[in-house]
Amino acid sequence: MMEQCNIKDLVNVEVKGNAIVIEPATQSPRAGWEQQFELANKGSEEDLMEGFSNEFDDAEWTW
Repeated sequence: MMEQCNIKDLVNVEVKGNAIVIEPATQSPRAGWEQQFELANKGSEEDLMEGFSNEFDDAEWTW
């Protein structure tokens, strides 16, 4: 199927309604990572893990 759609390498998989959509990736899954890590290593205030909380962190973790 991927060959018929001319998909060579990387794909994006997404759920739309009740369908699974597989499309060719438009960029590398790690695009921009190098720049983010460089900012972190230079003491940037930007939080690289912002928005990556989970139920355990919110409800059970204590300092």
